[in-house]
Amino acid sequence: MSGVPVSVPGGWSEIPFYVPGGMSEVPVSVLGGWSEIPFYVPGGMSGVPVSVPGGWSEIPFYVPGGMSGVPVSVPGGWSEIPFYVPGGMSGVPVSVPGGWSEIPFYVPGGMSGVPVSVLGGWSEIPFYVPGGMSEVLVSVLGGWSEIPFYVPGGMSEVLVSVLGGWSEIPVSVPGGMSEVLVSVLGGWSEIPFYVPGGMSEVLVSVLGGWSDSPAPAVCGWSEVLVSVPGGWSEVPVSVPGGWSDFPVSVLGGWIRSLSLCLVAGVILLLMF
Repeated sequence: MSGVPVSVPGGWSEIPFYVPGGMSEVPVSVLGGWSEIPFYVPGGMSGVPVSVPGGWSEIPFYVPGGMSGVPVSVPGGWSEIPFYVPGGMSGVPVSVPGGWSEIPFYVPGGMSGVPVSVLGGWSEIPFYVPGGMSEVLVSVLGGWSEIPFYVPGGMSEVLVSVLGGWSEIPVSVPGGMSEVLVSVLGGWSEIPFYVPGGMSEVLVSVLGGWSDSPAPAVCGWSEVLVSVPGGWSEVPVSVPGGWSDFPVSVLGGWIRSLSLCLVAGVILLLMF
């Protein structure tokens, strides 16, 4: 048996229930087990674990008005939804229009830190839907990546593809893995990334490719790991409207002034 909160018009309730077999933490949909599932109906709110074939999941969610524990299917809110996929189980918050969500999830195999697209591993992927903002982990073949991004209407965590914002995007490329922040028009980005044969940081301003070097972007600033022959370095880079502290091994220390940051940026640009 299990305790399951079940809502009714105007509120909610806890309802223990049983599925043949008597096992614990087994999806309600799976015969021979049971599951705890608090859920919501109009007029109240609740945390809801939801099971899927082969496993189970807890799903607290949101609906318009800013309250928590509202169905994910209701436009205008967000939801944290741990959920399961065949072969294992995972916690996955999922957003709906007008909100945001963090989504760690699983793919057959049970490994950790492996790209979502790669069978035999899993990935944590917080992502966004129109109307809000979110941090998003995105995997690519050959590795994995964490990608917080932004969408119109807010600052921080911006989709690289979305004009008018910025994004921190660790991204993997074939042959290895790397963290890659990519900037878009009107913002900035931190981009350490990997290219076949070694690590590198190339200017974000370079069309047609990736960039790991501090590259000033209009109306913003950025911390950027920049590589130099024989190693790599973290470099604070100043851009119009602000500045940032970066450990700069090429200059022998930290840079904390706008002028020095600009000088460092020029030096780095010349190096690349």
